[in-house]
Amino acid sequence: MSVSDAVRGLLQQRRSTLLTALFLVVGTLILVTSVVVRFPDLSTYDESAHLDYVLRAERHEVPRMGEFIGPEVVGASLCRGVVAVRPPDCRGSGDQPPSRIGSDGYQYEAQQPPMYYFVTGALRGLVAFGPSDDFVLTARLTGVVWLLSGLVVLWLALARLRVRPAGAATILAIALLSPTVVYHSATVSNDAAVLLLGALTIHFLLAARRAVTGGGLLGWSLLGAVAVWTKPQVLVAIATMALVALLIRRRPSWRPVRDDLWLLPVAVSGMAYLAWGAIVNARAIVDPAVVTHALLSFKEVSQFPGEDLIAQLVGLVIAYSGPTPLRTSFVGAFGMLMVYTVVAADLRAVLNAARSSVVALAGWLSFIAVVVAGPVYTAVFFFEWSIGGGPSPRYALVLLPGMLLGLVEPVEHRKARLWLLMVLIGLGGALAVLIINPSLRII
Repeated sequence: MSVSDAVRGLLQQRRSTLLTALFLVVGTLILVTSVVVRFPDLSTYDESAHLDYVLRAERHEVPRMGEFIGPEVVGASLCRGVVAVRPPDCRGSGDQPPSRIGSDGYQYEAQQPPMYYFVTGALRGLVAFGPSDDFVLTARLTGVVWLLSGLVVLWLALARLRVRPAGAATILAIALLSPTVVYHSATVSNDAAVLLLGALTIHFLLAARRAVTGGGLLGWSLLGAVAVWTKPQVLVAIATMALVALLIRRRPSWRPVRDDLWLLPVAVSGMAYLAWGAIVNARAIVDPAVVTHALLSFKEVSQFPGEDLIAQLVGLVIAYSGPTPLRTSFVGAFGMLMVYTVVAADLRAVLNAARSSVVALAGWLSFIAVVVAGPVYTAVFFFEWSIGGGPSPRYALVLLPGMLLGLVEPVEHRKARLWLLMVLIGLGGALAVLIINPSLRII
């Protein structure tokens, strides 16, 4: 089933489509807007540097390694404060040196490709509040568009897989009510785009099941390059879905050269990643290693981080429930219960389904990619920069849509759907209690 067929199918189910769309729009607006207002301090996940990148993109600039954070963001960082790091200090914030906000004041996110920032800058212009424009607020509100787009693209993928409305709504709710997804959608970072990018890789998988066409190869190669220039970690999800496609297609009718051409978009995406790295190095004002050292010096270790490597075997799996300011003990408990439910569904799908089951393989291999990526990132970080601690769990969010495919078969059964709904009700209630402040002010 193509995307157009999926759209037509949804339009024919008018009542369920309307209810699901209403749930996604209202849920996204309430959750993202509430977090934006409830947590005004900047995120420790490099939000200051991401904000500076967005403002530069609005001026049609791409920062270079070695440049410093601009005065607007220095002032916002000092006045708003950063989560659990320092209290706000607005005194003379406009005259303070960039080094006041850490990492020697370098714009270290110049290493990131520019696509997210230019799109976010354009979206921010649509919601800017005239002369009283609060650039942090309006930049954060663009997360509504990023999150909603990701949910819609995931919804279309589920429609192409012919998941019934109740099952699709359950899976979409699991994605929407992820504490980490909500938090990163409400802060300025290219992590806001990962749900959209991960959902697009499912469509790539569905396209790769069909016969190879020149137009399909060209289109997906270009889209893969754009995706990598939005968030580089999407390359892992693209490669995972390409592997699923190859495993599915290796049947008696399989032709080595013809069918393996679906690896071309993966190769193009990889070349786009390498090309951006070359561009960063060529444009750098100072040696990028100097900037990286300023950013990561507090993590340096003297020996190979064996404990970190072992911990990261499962460390990225907690991406669904935290850590963010939205993660407390009761939210984390529900979130981890949902993680275990998804993982169990992936395992069951593989054990009970035929080897050719697309959703079983995609869910299982996405989970395997999450587990394997932890120690791989840890080792790379050590050998490249001599740092320990491993990667942030949010790096795994781009594989969340693929992992959710393990629920496609279970949600067709009423008992499984009821179990998931009960967990979701608890998770949604926990998030609501956390987001609403003591005076019950939501937005």
